[in-house]
Amino acid sequence: MSQRDPGERTHHLGPSKGRVSLIAGLVLAFLLILGTLGYRWALKGGLATLIDLDGTPERDSSQKIEQWISAEEGDEFYGGDGARTAAAEVAVFRLSNGARLTLKPRSKIRFQTKRDRNSLGITVEMGEADVQTSSGALTIDSEFGPIQIHANSKLALKRNKGRLAVGVELGSISLGSEGRRVEQGEHVDLELGGVVLDPEQEKKEPVPSPAAAPEQAADALNLGDGVSSADLQVAAGASFTVHDPRPPTRIGIDLSQVCSGKPARLSSGRQKTEALGTARLSFGAGRHDYQVHCLDGPKRVAASGTIAIVKDAGTRNLPTFAPSAQVATDGRQYTVLYQHRLPQVNISWPNAPQAASYTLQVGSRTISTSSPNYSFSNLARGTHQVTFSAATNPPRRSRTTTISVVYDTQAPAALVSIPPAGYESGSTVDVAGQALPGWTVSVEGKELEVDSQRRFSTHIKPDSSLPIAFSHPSLGTHYYLRRSKSSSP
Repeated sequence: MSQRDPGERTHHLGPSKGRVSLIAGLVLAFLLILGTLGYRWALKGGLATLIDLDGTPERDSSQKIEQWISAEEGDEFYGGDGARTAAAEVAVFRLSNGARLTLKPRSKIRFQTKRDRNSLGITVEMGEADVQTSSGALTIDSEFGPIQIHANSKLALKRNKGRLAVGVELGSISLGSEGRRVEQGEHVDLELGGVVLDPEQEKKEPVPSPAAAPEQAADALNLGDGVSSADLQVAAGASFTVHDPRPPTRIGIDLSQVCSGKPARLSSGRQKTEALGTARLSFGAGRHDYQVHCLDGPKRVAASGTIAIVKDAGTRNLPTFAPSAQVATDGRQYTVLYQHRLPQVNISWPNAPQAASYTLQVGSRTISTSSPNYSFSNLARGTHQVTFSAATNPPRRSRTTTISVVYDTQAPAALVSIPPAGYESGSTVDVAGQALPGWTVSVEGKELEVDSQRRFSTHIKPDSSLPIAFSHPSLGTHYYLRRSKSSSP
């Protein structure tokens, strides 16, 4: 009987062990993939989501650190993922608990695994980042120790080699395991093993907390292009005209009725600012559309409106006559501006054929005439389609022509004779002028009486600016602005 060669037996068993190792490796890889997927699924959307960007920021991942690719709005970031910006680029993230992080230009951060919904690891590797909370607190597990950001607070993080500079711009934070509290307006430097207070800060008077001074808290959050004070404050969503002798005009938008009292962004053109309470921007002469976005839902427009700034001192005499215009039914579009009284519009059909009678069609209205001419003493505001037709055989028609009767926003809605520009701040001043029929006059929310000549007068002790409001049920609100000597546009 022949015996098997030992080498033949070894050759036979080798592939079986290889298959076992291969299967084990595949199972291990599969489990790792499931673990990663399960981990990311457990995060319910990751640690952060990119919700807004200006420029072309980049990102990498924990599996491919420093292999940068373009970041896109909606990208989610998990433990170990990073983001960076170049010059003039900004990236805005919504964090897992609803807070917001803004990565400034020339900066880089890395997100780390969170322990719970209200805790998040963030490493500012280069540059600056702002973190802003709304109704909930957030704990940042930094390499320098935990930083608890209290509700409705905002802080700036700036990397300086081996230190992290922390500035509290709104609200307050607590540092380290001992919970050292840092209030609005204070700055600290964090380093491994301890906290170094800004020497200059120790000499300053304590800054009240937002609970003690909510107006100061709101002022502190007017970031970006925001200005520190306003010549006029209106509710979010209002559309109006401002007559200002010296634009630009500083407008405050009251946010109390939108975003449930949470921080919001006010934007108009290339300008934008973020605020809590009142957002303020400066507007030059011209028409400006604005929008308000709540920071906890930045894609939704919470309020919008239009601001028209007219360089006007409000000292022109009010119009006493109705404008007139000549319109030919030649197929063109005519715009007729009026100020106080509706215009007189004379419509004619040049080169009309001879006929016993003519018909003028104005929208759905039909008017019979003996000539190809007709005059309206007060053509209504709006857009009108007009056509003449002649009683000929066969009937002939003119070209359809469009007439738009438009209120002239540059026209004076009122006359403000006093006070002149540059009154003494803090003193009682006389206010007097004249309003057109149909307009009401108010100062600081109080409606003023007008006499039979539509004249008004009152006494008031204004602040650095005095907006006098003139309102009309169909023409909107016009503010006539006066400033004190100490106030500059």
